[in-house]
Amino acid sequence: MEGGIIQYLTSLNKENLNEIYSQPFTCKTILKILSPLSKQYVLQLLCFPQNEPVDLQSTFLSFIKPEMKENHQISLNKLVELNIFIQCYSKTSKNCYSLNPHFYQQLSQLIINYEEFVEEKEYENQNEIIEEVTEKQIKSKSKKQWEAILSYLIDHVEEEENKVESKSQKKGEETKTRKTRKKRKKEEENPKVKTEPKKNRRRRHEIKLSQGFISLLEKTGFLSKKIIKKKTRHKTTQEGFRFLFEDQHTQMWRILLFYIDNCEERGMVKSEVISFLLRLSFMKFGRKYNSETLSLTQQTFLLDLDEIGLVYLTKNSQIYYPSHITSVLSNTAPKYSGNGHLIIETNFRIYAKSPNQIQLQLFTWFVHSQHALPNLASGVLTKRSIRSVLIKGLTGELLLKYIEHNTHPEMLCKFPVIPPTVTEQILLWEKERNRLSFKPCRKYFEFPSHDEYFVVKKFAEDSNFLIWSSDHDKIIITLESAHKQIEKFISSLSEKRK
Repeated sequence: MEGGIIQYLTSLNKENLNEIYSQPFTCKTILKILSPLSKQYVLQLLCFPQNEPVDLQSTFLSFIKPEMKENHQISLNKLVELNIFIQCYSKTSKNCYSLNPHFYQQLSQLIINYEEFVEEKEYENQNEIIEEVTEKQIKSKSKKQWEAILSYLIDHVEEEENKVESKSQKKGEETKTRKTRKKRKKEEENPKVKTEPKKNRRRRHEIKLSQGFISLLEKTGFLSKKIIKKKTRHKTTQEGFRFLFEDQHTQMWRILLFYIDNCEERGMVKSEVISFLLRLSFMKFGRKYNSETLSLTQQTFLLDLDEIGLVYLTKNSQIYYPSHITSVLSNTAPKYSGNGHLIIETNFRIYAKSPNQIQLQLFTWFVHSQHALPNLASGVLTKRSIRSVLIKGLTGELLLKYIEHNTHPEMLCKFPVIPPTVTEQILLWEKERNRLSFKPCRKYFEFPSHDEYFVVKKFAEDSNFLIWSSDHDKIIITLESAHKQIEKFISSLSEKRK
């Protein structure tokens, strides 16, 4: 995710960047996720003596084609923003740069002593009995930890209720209320009988999120909090709903970058957190590493990474194992896993073949479900089903990306993967909905005279409360939030009239 960690690093000051560049593994990671042209520039400057100004005009531009000069400037600007290239001046040219001394030293050591820095050393202690953990256990735990985060957001998504109801729906509700009354009478007669409403039953998870991580989700804007009758109630926001439909690569980096941005509030050192995170990407899955060699900031960070599922921490917290999800950290872009579960047809029929309950839950939100079998669900994409997810905050483009990223391997032989008719129709439904905007408002009518109507109208116009008016019918429609002020103004007019 070059637009994630690289863009974040450009926002840091030079002191923080120099601290990050003091570790060989962080320099190695940053070099890996740079663009190919930027990599070439860094490695070429590495061949020059340290702190020696290099004229880019004579060194690089003579080898670049005229049509690629724009890419050259973009790469150069990015390296300057990252403080990897430092601009300097010489007697011969003003367009000179040198490599950051910290970055230069660490990369030089990495190349000279490659065997020492090629990967993190595994923890070895023959005299100590260590809890042996298999790769299967690490995968299972990290998957459960990550799915617990997604499940918590899914459980707190509130279904939008349509205000406009048909007569048949109202009749159905009346019959339901009659049935509930009968049930209540039976319960009163027989107090042993206890029933629990289905709507209040939430899925039970093996792993519960800590209060600290729930507060992190609140700060990211994925959850909103309300206190009702001295009880805290959470609700997944539109931003949180969009987060559920993003790929795991984007999801992981969004949480991590927000964590890094706010870690100083908890007394942690930001540069140490970033260094350890980048260092983690070069640790091998399933190998054990010693946490006692880490700083206090990094040990605290390790506990939070265990909750996300990036590492497996033993009971005594002395040994940790990187999980298979750490490969997300070193990837520059989301990769197709090859385990897609969606099959879509030109007639808008769509199938989901997956044992994962989270994937099936997301499927039921944007599809009009018709059949539900164990590990298999089918349905149709309809205007109503697409509109329901658009109301919750999802965009048509993000939905299409989700479907494309999760398509079954058999669908990849087709191009485009999603039929054009389906793509165009989803985007049309989104445009149709975006044409109208809804605002809560108030309607004022039956004014005693035209004079009073125009006075109230002028007051609403001057205060930017007016939405619509009809001089013929003496009707004024204003914002709902302005009701108290307009009501007070009308009452003052009536008092003057008396």
